[in-house]
Amino acid sequence: MKKLLSIIFLFAVLYTNATTYYVSTTGNNGNPGTIGSPFLTWDYADAFMIAGDSLIIRGGTYPGKAAGVDVQCRWTNLHGTVTDSIVIINYPGETPILYLSGTTYTNADVYGIYLEYSEYVKVKGLKVTGLAQNVSVNVVYGMVLSNADNCTIELIKIERIGGTAVLLLDSDNNVFKNCDVAYCGDNYSGWGGANGFSITGGGNTSANNTFDGCRAWDISDDGFDFYLCPNLIT
Repeated sequence: MKKLLSIIFLFAVLYTNATTYYVSTTGNNGNPGTIGSPFLTWDYADAFMIAGDSLIIRGGTYPGKAAGVDVQCRWTNLHGTVTDSIVIINYPGETPILYLSGTTYTNADVYGIYLEYSEYVKVKGLKVTGLAQNVSVNVVYGMVLSNADNCTIELIKIERIGGTAVLLLDSDNNVFKNCDVAYCGDNYSGWGGANGFSITGGGNTSANNTFDGCRAWDISDDGFDFYLCPNLIT
């Protein structure tokens, strides 16, 4: 009984002492991540964020990583709970932009944001733009959820991507709310491989995902592509 009470107390301490981290274009990943000494990159804090923690990203333009890096922002193993999500959000009144123009990425597959092996994560108010397809016909994605469940993605804008804006892979019970994707076209591979919101492929087990108030326009293939997906999409 004492051991059980100790465990309950430990969890209570963890969740009542949730931490808020900050990111800024003038930050440094050597900083503690406070509002006065913020981090620099969007994905630095994913190594230590726990249920109930928040990451607040200040407005401004954030560059991508080197040309040979396949993922520009990777969030992995973020485990919130039904009552204590992990929250990644824009600073109120500001728009953080992951700006990927000006770099020719050389990998076969390139991703703007990649959220994987995670649950109960809320992402809100971010923008990804300018991820181009190269002449070697690489495949690019603005945002991917892979094995990510029970997440809420809200007010995300993804535009001017040389491929698919949003792709879900083996991810269940996610809600996309009031997200916009636009101007996506794979011009080097014939315009048929760029979609707005995509859950495709016979082996893609994604189930019970919802798109509420989302819009897609000026997409070279499909605004919403759910080809061969066997499970419920709302």
